[in-house]
Amino acid sequence: MVDMKSTPKIAIWPDCSDTLVTSIRDLEERWKPYSSSSRRYPILKLMAQMIDPAIAQLCQQSCVFSQFIPGAANSIGISQLVRRHGFSVVIKLQRLLLRQLVATEGQNFSGIDGIIATLETLIEVVWACGNKRPVRSACLEGGATLNAQREQGCCKFCGQPTEFSNFISANIWPSEDDPDFSLALRLSSRYCAEHRPRHPGGAWNSSYRRAKRSQEQFEIELSRLTRQSARLSNVSAESGNAMADLFIHTHVARQALQPADEAELRDQARLIADTRLTDSKKQMLMLRASGYNQSEIAKAMGISRQAVSKALASIPSVFRLDFAPEYPAH
Repeated sequence: MVDMKSTPKIAIWPDCSDTLVTSIRDLEERWKPYSSSSRRYPILKLMAQMIDPAIAQLCQQSCVFSQFIPGAANSIGISQLVRRHGFSVVIKLQRLLLRQLVATEGQNFSGIDGIIATLETLIEVVWACGNKRPVRSACLEGGATLNAQREQGCCKFCGQPTEFSNFISANIWPSEDDPDFSLALRLSSRYCAEHRPRHPGGAWNSSYRRAKRSQEQFEIELSRLTRQSARLSNVSAESGNAMADLFIHTHVARQALQPADEAELRDQARLIADTRLTDSKKQMLMLRASGYNQSEIAKAMGISRQAVSKALASIPSVFRLDFAPEYPAH
């Protein structure tokens, strides 16, 4: 059995500063009762005790951290920024500053890899703290108490929050015509409202059945996207299909996806599975982006030009790597 107590909760990038790594380990040792919704043990308080001092030390070690960590130049802690603006805003701001660092300093700055790894890890810290759940959570309906150890987070088939997660985080109750209106404990902790197995009336949900059929492909694509988002500098070549891997690398880079973007990665994997963006279609897209026309793609792949044209026409615009006029609108 896996010892869950020893399993790291926060992703730490290679070459991350030891100062931040030590603070993260201390944070993980203490953060069990803390959460973003707890009044007695607010996660922001723990961040102020553990993460803010580490950032102050980083700024003393290098002035670059003062320039490229939100609020550091004005001695404003990350916990204070999160309290004022929220976790997602701080994550977006840190990503913006990170892109500016890479654009302005490039590879000419000594120790740039370690600084980038430290900033990437800081993003993971804020994201993990924002998703920290309490052991138990008070339910606002009738003063009941719900066990928040129930699975929470994203739907099994996409990146949307489950029905139960929606209820816990936003107090979103079922509609009054839903039989579960007064029985919130029946809300699904595995599926979102779109992918719940049955409709309120008891009929099977066609969206659930479609997602169920493509579950294996969804998990394959999610694994590819997640693995590639963690290493944007190199093409992850573990799937056995070089052209498909190159497409995933290009798509992830264009969308600026990172491992912390769990919901978006899952939504992208669901879209790939639902639109049947096969490895052959990925290869077509890479060849098309390289300047091949449809006839040349057909010759390279050993299929008819009509098959290439039909395949390209079925691909959503979000996955196209250019805007060639030969592409029909979709």
